Amino acid sequence: MRTKSILFILAVSLLTFSACSRAQDQSKTVGAAAPDFRLKTIDGETVVLSEILKDKKVVLEFWTTTCPYCVKVIPQIERFYAENRDKVEVIGINIRENQTKVENFVWKNEISYPVVLDSDGKVARLYNVRGIPAVVAIDKTGEILYHGHSMEEMTQKVDF
Repeated sequence: MRTKSILFILAVSLLTFSACSRAQDQSKTVGAAAPDFRLKTIDGETVVLSEILKDKKVVLEFWTTTCPYCVKVIPQIERFYAENRDKVEVIGINIRENQTKVENFVWKNEISYPVVLDSDGKVARLYNVRGIPAVVAIDKTGEILYHGHSMEEMTQKVDF
């Protein structure tokens, strides 16, 4: 029984580290058209990317509540959102987690930017997300300007 417990803990740890990987190169999507999507916020409102792009540039942040790197960058995202919300929409895209868990996490961490639920991971697959956090910057024409893992790097490379 103890061996099974240790193997289970090891398997969960490996999955967590692979999910939070920062090593994937996703630059092949830069310059491509951003796939449109329609997702619900934790408040039940519908977010449609193409509708937002009519008025603002967009930064997508793919994340989960169990990813330590995702949690660590929340203050950076909040600062960026506070400083740029008039011209850039930030959308947190939670991948495959229970709505109640995400709602509680958002409330506890005082996240002010919109958070949507990608309950089946379909949007993450559309955006070729291979590790989280994943950051995607999109201009108003729908072109992906940045696709990587760092808000800080995105702000250095993209003039929003």
